[in-house]
Amino acid sequence: MTEAPEPLTSLLYAHTPARGSDTWQPLLDHANGVAERAECFAEALAMGQIARVAGQLHDLGKANDAFQRYLQACHRDPTRKHNTVDHKGAGTLAVRELRAEASAALAFVIAGHHGGLHDQPELKETLKQWASATPRGLSIPGLGPLVATEELRLPSWAREDRRNLEFYTRMLFSTLVDADALDTEAFWNADLAERRMREAPSVADLADTMTAQQSAIAGGDESPVQRIRDELAAACLAAAPLPPGFFRLTAPTGSGKTRAALSFALEHARANGLRRVISVAPYLSITDQTADAYRALLGDAGILEHHSDASRHDEPVAGGEDPDVIWRRLTTENWDAPVIVTTAVQFFESLFSNRTSKCRKLHRIAKSVVILDEVQTLPPNLLVPMLDMLRQLVAYAGASVIFSTATQPSYERAPELNILPPITELSPDPVRAFAALKRVAYEWPEPDEQRDWEEIAATIDDFPQVLAVFNTRGNTLEVLDRLHDPAPLHLSTLLCPLHRRAVIAEIKRRLTLGDDCRVIATQVVEAGVDLDFPVVLRALGPLERIVQAAGRCNREGRLAESGRMIVVNPAEGGLPPGAYRTATDVTTMLLRKGSIDPDDPETIAAYFAQLFQRTTLDAKEIQKSREKLLFEQVAHDFWMIPQDGVSVIVPYIPDGQSSSPAHELRKEVLDRHRWLGFLPRELRERVQAYTVTVRKHVIDRALASSTAEQLTDDLSFWVGSYHPMLGIQLDIATRNDTWIV
Repeated sequence: MTEAPEPLTSLLYAHTPARGSDTWQPLLDHANGVAERAECFAEALAMGQIARVAGQLHDLGKANDAFQRYLQACHRDPTRKHNTVDHKGAGTLAVRELRAEASAALAFVIAGHHGGLHDQPELKETLKQWASATPRGLSIPGLGPLVATEELRLPSWAREDRRNLEFYTRMLFSTLVDADALDTEAFWNADLAERRMREAPSVADLADTMTAQQSAIAGGDESPVQRIRDELAAACLAAAPLPPGFFRLTAPTGSGKTRAALSFALEHARANGLRRVISVAPYLSITDQTADAYRALLGDAGILEHHSDASRHDEPVAGGEDPDVIWRRLTTENWDAPVIVTTAVQFFESLFSNRTSKCRKLHRIAKSVVILDEVQTLPPNLLVPMLDMLRQLVAYAGASVIFSTATQPSYERAPELNILPPITELSPDPVRAFAALKRVAYEWPEPDEQRDWEEIAATIDDFPQVLAVFNTRGNTLEVLDRLHDPAPLHLSTLLCPLHRRAVIAEIKRRLTLGDDCRVIATQVVEAGVDLDFPVVLRALGPLERIVQAAGRCNREGRLAESGRMIVVNPAEGGLPPGAYRTATDVTTMLLRKGSIDPDDPETIAAYFAQLFQRTTLDAKEIQKSREKLLFEQVAHDFWMIPQDGVSVIVPYIPDGQSSSPAHELRKEVLDRHRWLGFLPRELRERVQAYTVTVRKHVIDRALASSTAEQLTDDLSFWVGSYHPMLGIQLDIATRNDTWIV
C-alpha cells in the first residue's frame, strides 16, 4: 500500500484513499481538477479566469507538513476523530497578496469554501489570526502559473455597486464549491460520479417534444376556453425569440398558463442559448401539480422536482437502486438538469444563503429561464431584496424571468420596487381573456356588514356543494362546530399531508357523483388544488386570495350560469398579523370606495399599489446587510416561512387500516437517529407524509404535559388525540392562534 509522505516531500496529497483503495489523490491533481471545473462553470458568468484561480488556490493550506500528517492519521485510524488542521488560511492570504481587483471576492470564496461565506468584519479578524499563524511561501509543486494580476479584474458592474459585488461573490463561491464537491466525489466515489453524469435531454430536445405536443393538442376542442388557451400559447411562442429579460404572463385561472409558460421558456431558451428552465412555485401542492403537467408534456427524463432541503447528509446510494432515482437524488445538490421544478422557499433561500450546500446550485441559475408561478404570493416584506436579486440574475447572469399569475402585482407603481427594467407582457390581451373566461359572479358584503359564525354556518348549510375558505385554521374549527351537515369535510394544515390528500380524493369523488359536499378549509386549497365547486364562500381577506379561491368555483365552466363567489366578513374572525392583515385592510378600503371587479387587471394593479405603499418592503434591511457584505447576517435574516414552526408526527390512520403507520415510523426514527445521528432522506420523506407543523410554544407545552414525545432536536411525536376529520387536537387557546393555513 502506498503511504502518504512523512516528512514532507515534493509529492503532496489532497485526500486519503477511498474505502477499499490504496490510491491517494495528489494535491496537484485536485487543484487542477477544481480549477478546470470552476472555470467551466463560471464561463456563463464571465468570471472564468477568476474562478480558475480560486480553484488553484482553495486548498493551498494542504501543502504543509501539519496537514499531510493529519491525512496520514485519518488514513491509519479512520474510526477515530482527529484534530483537524485548517487549510483555508493559506489560500485566502495568497489571493489577498495578489492585490488584484478580484482579491476581496476570492478571499471570501476561499475562506468560506467549507464553512460558508463569512461576514466581512469576521473575515477581516480571521485574516489577522491566519496572518500570524499560517506558514508563508507555500506552493503546490507543478501547479501552472496563476492568471496575471491584471487579468483578475472585476467587471465594471461589480466595481460600481457593493450589492453587485456581493452578487458576484455569491456566484463565484457557487462555482468553486460545486467544482470542489464534484472533483472530490470523482476521486472518492467514481461510480457515484458516473451515475451523476447520466445523459439528459437538452433544452432543444425538450422544445421539440413540446412543439409536437402543441401540434397534437391544437384544433381538437373548439370551445371558447380552448380558443383562449390556444391564443395564449401561440402568443407566447411568437415572443420566444425576444432577448433575455423580464416578462409577464397575465391570464385568468384555467387559461393554460402552465403550458404556455413552459412553451415560451423552452423556445426562448433555445433561441437565446440558455441552458435550463426553472419553475418556481409557492406551495408544494403546486410543484407536484406542475411537475406532473411537465412530465405529461415532455416525458420523465430530465425533469427534476426539488422541494426539500437536500443539504443534510444521507445514507450512501445503494448499488441496486434505480438509476433515475439516484440521478434525481444527486442532481438536487447542484441542479444540473434541463428542467427544475422547485419551491419559492428553496429558490430564494438558496440565493440568499451563505452555506456551501445551498449555494452549490446558484451558478446553474445563470443563463436559465425562471418561471415564477403565482408571483403575487412572494412575501411583501422581502420584495425589495428579492426583486433586486432577480434584477442581477437577468442583468449579470444572462437569465430571463417570467412573472406568471392571474393577479399580477404592479411593481412599477411602488417607488421602492421600481428597480426592474421594462417588463414585456406575453399575454396578447389580458382584459379580453379575463372577460372571455369570466365564470364567477362575485357577491360582496356591504362595507359595514358582518356575520357571526352561526349565520355563516347557516349559509353554508343552504348549499349541497360548497367550498368555504377562512383566514385561519382556528376559524375553520369554529364553523365546523356549528354546521348541521353530519359529514362535512375539513382541509387545513391541522391535517398531515397524507390525510389532506385523502380528503381531496373524497371531495372529488363526491363532486363527481353529485353527492353533498360541504368543505371547510383554509387557503391550503386556494392554489395548486384542482377543485370545481358551484359555490365558493370566502372570508374577507387579501384580494388576491379571494381571486385564488374563486379559481375553485365553476373552474371548468360547466355550469349553465356563473358560479357564485360569496364573500363574507366574519364578526369574530381572526386575522394573521403583518402583511396579511395589511392586505385585508386594503381590500376593505377598496370595498368602501365602491364595487370591486377582480376580473379587471387594473383593479388588481391598484390593489397591489396600495398594498405596497402600506408595507415595509425590506423589513429586515437585507439590502443594507448586502451592501456591507454581511453574508451570514443576510442568511440569518432572510426566511420566507415562520421560524418558530416545529414538526410533529401525528398518528393518522389511513382508510382501510386498523392502526397508524406513524407508530412504526416513530420507532424507526428513534432507531436510525440513535445509530446514524441523522435521518436518511428516504425516511424523512416517509415521515413528511405524517407531519403537522405547530408553533414552538405549543410543542413545548405538549412535551411538558406528555402530550408529545421528543424524537430528535427538530422532530416530535404527537401522543395526544388526532381526529379523523379535524386532525391534530390542540387546546382552545392554541386552536384560535392566527396561523394562516
